[in-house]
Amino acid sequence: MVECVAQQAVQDSMVYLKWGLQVPDVAPQPKKGTEACYQFFFKHFQFPKIYQTIDVKGRMVLELMVNKRGEITDVKIARGIDVLLDEEAVRVARLLPRFKPAKLNGKAIPSVFVMPILIRLK
Repeated sequence: MVECVAQQAVQDSMVYLKWGLQVPDVAPQPKKGTEACYQFFFKHFQFPKIYQTIDVKGRMVLELMVNKRGEITDVKIARGIDVLLDEEAVRVARLLPRFKPAKLNGKAIPSVFVMPILIRLK
């Protein structure tokens, strides 16, 4: 059984500082909403075949760099589970549809969207 659970998206000012970015007034958001973003992610996420015979569970945290046009330009694993799962998460995150960009004083700015994910494979 595969279970991927969306965790509440987190916006933390320390993440912006780590990336060398300004803290926005309005954080970046998936255009169709956070739930649709997670649905897209889980629909396209493919578990490596090696995990068909072992139990895997854990929480990963992705950091998505969203530019001023709402495109995901970089993906980092802030907390990973395993190299193969992490690589697959990065692959799928790069496929996500455009976001509404972050705003500061009414202007679009580059920013980071933090995407926690809980994975259980039994």
